[in-house]
Amino acid sequence: RPPWCDDPHAQDGDPHAFLIGDALYAAPVVEARARKRRLVLPPGDWVRFEGTEIVRGDVVVPCRLGELPLFVRAGSVIPVQDPVAHTGLEKDVVLSFRVHPLASGARVRSAFYDDSGTAAESAAMPFLRCAFEARGTERGVEVAVVAREGGFRPRRPGLEWVSPAGERRKAKLRVGERVSFG
Repeated sequence: RPPWCDDPHAQDGDPHAFLIGDALYAAPVVEARARKRRLVLPPGDWVRFEGTEIVRGDVVVPCRLGELPLFVRAGSVIPVQDPVAHTGLEKDVVLSFRVHPLASGARVRSAFYDDSGTAAESAAMPFLRCAFEARGTERGVEVAVVAREGGFRPRRPGLEWVSPAGERRKAKLRVGERVSFG
């Protein structure tokens, strides 16, 4: 959706930028021979998808035509996996939860939804919905599962918690307890 849906002051902003949910901000490069891209990020703290530096407001990022500068709301928990040809193959792919840096004292909520993907027309289709809360500390980020709904159990070979490339903190997961990064 366009950024002005969340921030009325963004109406005069970049006509090519868009939000994906609450946590992702994309700004495609549309100028030939462009080497940098000026962006005005929505309010709050953001991190480049593959980075660790927290930024806000007016930023200039290096880029090339065809690249997609992608930012993540700081502290967001983003589920990612390798591509699959169809949902039946998800059982062969590990699901990773990327936890992005967050300023000390800040809190962010994220959500995750999963289902079998095979019974879209069925109102009784099992599902799983989890809500995460990330809290920035002096030593890193703590993540807790604060709500869980539904009885669907994914048939994946595993789940993992990862930090973005360049992040020095270790990730550790204990089922049913707080997940601490730091």
